[in-house]
Amino acid sequence: MIARPFGERALFLRLGRHPSPALTARLAALAEELASASIPGLVEVVPGHTTLLLHFRPEETDHETLARRVREVAVSREGGRPGPGPVRGPTCHLLPVVYGGEGGPDLEKVAGESGLRPEEVVRQHSSPLYSVSCFGFAPGFAYLGELPPPLRLPRRGQARDRVPRGAVGIAGPHTGVYPGGTPGGWHLIGWTPAEVYSPGEEERALFRVGDEVRFVPVPEWKGGEVKSDHRQGGAAGESPAGEGVPFLRILHPGVLASFQDGGREGYRAEGVAPLGPADVFSFHALCRLLGNSPRDAAVEVLLFGFSAEVLSPGLIAVTGADLGATLNGRELPLWQVVEVKPGDRITFSSPRRGMRAYLGVAGGFSAPRVLGSASYDPLLGMIPLRPGEVLLKKEAPLSPPPRPGQRWPPELEPAIYREITVRVTLGPEAGSFPREALGLLFSSSFRVSPRSDRRGLRLEGPRLPGPKGDRPSEGVVSGTLQVTPSGEALLLLEGSQTTGGYPVLAVAIEPDLCLLAQARPGEAEVRFRYVSLEEARASSLEFRSRLRFATLEPVPSPPATSR
Repeated sequence: MIARPFGERALFLRLGRHPSPALTARLAALAEELASASIPGLVEVVPGHTTLLLHFRPEETDHETLARRVREVAVSREGGRPGPGPVRGPTCHLLPVVYGGEGGPDLEKVAGESGLRPEEVVRQHSSPLYSVSCFGFAPGFAYLGELPPPLRLPRRGQARDRVPRGAVGIAGPHTGVYPGGTPGGWHLIGWTPAEVYSPGEEERALFRVGDEVRFVPVPEWKGGEVKSDHRQGGAAGESPAGEGVPFLRILHPGVLASFQDGGREGYRAEGVAPLGPADVFSFHALCRLLGNSPRDAAVEVLLFGFSAEVLSPGLIAVTGADLGATLNGRELPLWQVVEVKPGDRITFSSPRRGMRAYLGVAGGFSAPRVLGSASYDPLLGMIPLRPGEVLLKKEAPLSPPPRPGQRWPPELEPAIYREITVRVTLGPEAGSFPREALGLLFSSSFRVSPRSDRRGLRLEGPRLPGPKGDRPSEGVVSGTLQVTPSGEALLLLEGSQTTGGYPVLAVAIEPDLCLLAQARPGEAEVRFRYVSLEEARASSLEFRSRLRFATLEPVPSPPATSR
């Protein structure tokens, strides 16, 4: 077992080089035992095809301590001693599949490219007993392998914008069932009525790592209609918004306004990203200003066009980017508690610096939740805020209550620049890259591509040479700098997938992710600077301490009057 740091907040474990059912079973057993061992600071264990990625809190543990504890658990297990909890054996799933037709539009093309007749493609695809090696890309999307060699085709040249629920696809050595409503670049050869992921159920995922799957061809499906994956007023597994006082009516949501809270932890192994605010610092500072918990929802506003009418009195604050926020046409102070009354209008109309602002109310917004979080995730069927929507304000008592005029210390406000220097540590297997890759990374400037989104930044600049050959998917963290086969650099943000197959050259440190979240596509320039793991850890701890213990500035006293 090889243990290496993956940035300052994760530990990378490699247990083998080539995927196999035996290795998958070993990974699944160790992941379950680690997850049930109550290791201080350990947040989640995410299996890859040949690896485990352990996410941890740096204020509670470190790489060496965690690696030592992992080895103790592994030695105990391999020595035959009972682990801290039961390990469930694999389950075999038989899934009916209607091949070809509307549900499998790529079957004929796959047959042509593989040199097989369509019926032979079906026979070869449905013959193996596939092993579930890991989840990733989307909630509940299980990588099943391995395909027979004739069916191992590269991904489609152009990904589909939306793949329907139950689509059965193939790409490379893997096959899988799409959980619904996601983009996808795999070849679609059939459709199954199986519900592979249901966020509202106690057993959300049909599969678990180590399970076995066999596809059974059927001429048609007569078992009734499958639930639609379109949200009609609510996502699957969504809890209602709850009680509260009508506080804001959305007049216009702008480019994309959505609810965000501290995110959803504990589901990465199922392919569910934690998400939460893209700019973690600005969101948590907002919570401090308003006396809210990170579990309380705020509104993330993107660039311009957002406007809302206040329906009841309250205290608000806006942090993050300067998007030209106004209250009744007059400039709204940022990073400061402001009192509002019914009939007031809040508008974001002229972005000056950055691209994401956070609007919160004392007590927090009462927002619907999926898997315990209100953070917007379209892959879970959630939708952004809509015109005419009324946002409720919770009325929980706050101690101490915020006061109008109270503000965040100006010296602790993050600077937002068009030119950003990002500190990085090396990826766990950066040594597999050609030597010139790091030289180019640290000597070049990269522009944030307009093709960037909340999941990650595409960086335009020199092409970075990477390792040759395909690589199995492995767990990733926000800040991961991947290199595509064409040499393009991808930098993953808070909304990224939980696993990825591109090789990892470097990992951005936690404090600098907030700067990247404010980098405007098409404008911002990014440079990279190497720091040691010790420097990265110290910066992360200082960043977290600053958010937790910063002293808010008192409300200015009114000027004295003379008698």
